[in-house]
Amino acid sequence: MLSKIQKIKRYGKLQIESIFKYFLVACLLLFNHPFFLSAGKIFAQKTLDSLELAQINTKIDQYEQTASLDSLIYFSQKKLALLKEADVLAGWVNAYLDLALLQPETTLSFLDTMNIQIWRLPKNPEEKEALTWCYMYQGYYLKEANDILGSAKAYERARDYYLDHSPEDFDFIEWVYKPLGNHYTRLGDNEKAINHFTRAISLARGQYSENTLAGLYNNLGLAYWNQAKYTQAIEQYQKGLAIKDLNTRNKALLLSNLAGSYFDSGKEKEAFNTAIQAEQLLSSLQNDDQVSSWIAGNKKLLGIIYLKRKNYKQAQLNLLKGLSALGGEKTRQAAKIYIELGKVKKLEGNFKEALQFYNQALQSILPSFSPVSETENPKTSDLYEENTLFEALTAKADLLLKRYQSDSNLEWLKASLGCHQLAAKAENLLRQTYQYQSSKLRLQGFSRQRSEQAIEVAYQLSVITKDQKYILNAFEFVEQNKATLLLEAVYKNLAFRQIGSQDSLIALEQQLQSLQEDFTRRILEAKMAKQPSAQIEKLNFRKKEAEEKLAAVAEEIEIAYPAFQEVKNQLNSLSIKALQERLSLSQTQLIEYFEGKEALYIFYINGIDSVQMKKVLLDDTTQSIFQSLRYYFTSSKAIANDPLNFLKKSNEVYKILLGSFEDPIFVQRAKLIIIPDGQINFIPFEALLTQVPPNTNLASAPYLIKKMTISYAFSASLWQLRKANLNLKKKKLLVMAPVFAKGEQEQLPLENSLTGSKRLAKKVKNSNFLSHHKASLANFKKLAGQYNIIHLATHASAEGQASTPDISFIDSSLYLPEIYHLKIPADLIVLSACETNLGELELGEGVMSLARGFYYAGARGLISSLWKVNDATTSTLFSQFYESMLKKESISNSLSLAKLSYLDDSNISDAKKSPYYWAGFLFIGQDQILDIEASNGFSPWLLASLGLLIFCSILFLMRKKSFR
Repeated sequence: MLSKIQKIKRYGKLQIESIFKYFLVACLLLFNHPFFLSAGKIFAQKTLDSLELAQINTKIDQYEQTASLDSLIYFSQKKLALLKEADVLAGWVNAYLDLALLQPETTLSFLDTMNIQIWRLPKNPEEKEALTWCYMYQGYYLKEANDILGSAKAYERARDYYLDHSPEDFDFIEWVYKPLGNHYTRLGDNEKAINHFTRAISLARGQYSENTLAGLYNNLGLAYWNQAKYTQAIEQYQKGLAIKDLNTRNKALLLSNLAGSYFDSGKEKEAFNTAIQAEQLLSSLQNDDQVSSWIAGNKKLLGIIYLKRKNYKQAQLNLLKGLSALGGEKTRQAAKIYIELGKVKKLEGNFKEALQFYNQALQSILPSFSPVSETENPKTSDLYEENTLFEALTAKADLLLKRYQSDSNLEWLKASLGCHQLAAKAENLLRQTYQYQSSKLRLQGFSRQRSEQAIEVAYQLSVITKDQKYILNAFEFVEQNKATLLLEAVYKNLAFRQIGSQDSLIALEQQLQSLQEDFTRRILEAKMAKQPSAQIEKLNFRKKEAEEKLAAVAEEIEIAYPAFQEVKNQLNSLSIKALQERLSLSQTQLIEYFEGKEALYIFYINGIDSVQMKKVLLDDTTQSIFQSLRYYFTSSKAIANDPLNFLKKSNEVYKILLGSFEDPIFVQRAKLIIIPDGQINFIPFEALLTQVPPNTNLASAPYLIKKMTISYAFSASLWQLRKANLNLKKKKLLVMAPVFAKGEQEQLPLENSLTGSKRLAKKVKNSNFLSHHKASLANFKKLAGQYNIIHLATHASAEGQASTPDISFIDSSLYLPEIYHLKIPADLIVLSACETNLGELELGEGVMSLARGFYYAGARGLISSLWKVNDATTSTLFSQFYESMLKKESISNSLSLAKLSYLDDSNISDAKKSPYYWAGFLFIGQDQILDIEASNGFSPWLLASLGLLIFCSILFLMRKKSFR
């Protein structure tokens, strides 16, 4: 590997018994015992005796040549002691490293011991260089031991020390950057890998060989491929192949990976031809371990291509050749080939052999797994951060389901559920290692696909056995796929509050977040302005640098503060019993949905009964009903033009979503929490009809809102968490209304918002009203964190000019990616604007809306909109909403009463009582009574003026009397 690694070979002739190996480590541990260390402190800062050091070095050289291990250990210890007493850190680290590299079997033990015994941080370039080598070797040996996460952390330390001092004669790209980036890719943290390799390419240009650059293009391509961004992956491979004087090894590797991206992008013919080209080049290379791995990968791809062509014989032949190239070693790559072999056998209908291959895949990455029976699964304690684990477990779960379907043996179904539960745990372990949202979202998407099958297995078991535990299992799978990133952000916000913003690491993280936010905005604005791609690329690069630094600081915070580690440990730890207790206390019921490709699963939970589960098939008829109802909320005319059909469709949707939970489960005016999913996110439950009315009068129709007080939540875990963290201090209200009277930001004027917002501010004590030029983005950012209630009467869009949700202020827009970096711990944010609850739907996480963004930033509750709302109607609704709040009604009750009042208002025409006008606003989050106070109606200035007037009147009367 490196020049120093040759020492391993030089001492390979030393045939040392195990007792000597352990003796060597024990001696160093004893030597570094606190007793000896404390004794050494007496002599700290002692001047280094150069003569004694030279004599010791001579002895060490002598015993290296004669392979006298005990003498070598003795004089090495003397050297370490001498260097430590003189506080020569660089020399001490290098001496320790030399000793550690004597025997590969004990190198990691030595390096671990050395890291424990280092007595201070490095102060100069020489000391930092020594530690660069130390962590680089530790990363290498941890990789060899298959501890990928530990290896990545060691390489990160080596990278950080290198960048801090940049020593000469150190092949930074090959020895640190490439293996570290490959670890990120392997772990599935692809965004981190892309940032990493992009920066490496920038560093390598003009400083490293063209073949080194080709290798980086290859690795960057793999990171894009892992993200399913095949066009970008192909582009990187082609850049590598375009390099002049490309050696055969790099060309073969690039062609093989290019073939994989061609195949996954649907270009099967190009994939096959390119893979054959790669195979011809690979066969001409020396068959070392690395080339063998490439041959195996190329054979696996050819096997997959043949499998798609249903040529099972050729598929199996190529896959077996791939295994043969690996020499029978149990590796991650072997596991992936076994998974493909299992697929071949499954498609052939040979379930027994397929199951054997899946178990072999698991054995390749879990050495302790040795199944006695076909249904046996690994232990939870054996799992670690490896995506191949849940790939193998998911494949095995699917096969076990197929076996149950073929012979109705319930044990197959139970074992299938067990595989899914283990896969979920493995996914969670891997998720905890990720620092980029994009990587977590991609994992969530994969998890979502697997969870649908898991929920179906649990559902079947509940129906067959009538055992409640399987419904609870299904509900756990649902919760694991509901707003996990949002839940993590909420926990982190709570941890931040415990630590405080004055901490230097927290302050640094906030600075880097602000920097990242600035680059995000500049990139969005550059794209809108259609600036040159080179300029945008420069901004992207600087943003990625900030992201790398931010990721490093976030890791430091987690190490420094256990509270952040607890954040990760508490995820996916929902207690159904605790949830039911909270529902019972608040006399609330909860319905949660999971929308799969084939079925909709519905869960009903209250504080008394067991959890109920229903399944609705998503056939063409059901999908058509949902789509028809959503159409009626696309404009004010849609319902008005066809009220009868709207009423019918609304009742049909009610029957699908709630009809299976009829009275007496639903109590009159009961509270109901809806946790939607998929397209259910865009349905206003308040406007659903419990029955079809006898006429088309939209005001008197039996809407669900007349029966229930409805609120929404992102997940049951988030609803339960927020219940324990209410802020009972006096509330203050911030109202911002840009109005856009002169068409600022190219927006239509909102005159009704000015009248309504001004009236609102006068109603509530301790309120701050900012309109027109005062309703600026800078003022919002400055003041938002200081108020308990924030009311924004403005424009918003689910997909603005920058193709991301944004909300407008008088001078600028605030974009969703920026909101994530804000800290706004408000009890309620009212987004009185259009489409604030709309956005891109991310599988497993939910709608990426402005509402979600503000919840992520710390808000406990939000009122947001599902469509383009009417300005005048909005003003009327919120006037009544705050009237109820001042009467100590809860947030959800206040919004519900405002809507009912609107329907009962005789001054509003029946046409305007269409649900389009009143049903668009939803309350999401933790319901509570906000202790706001009504204004007494007299401002201090008014009181002062009145006092002055009275005083002047008295004075005038007195003077008039004196004249008499």
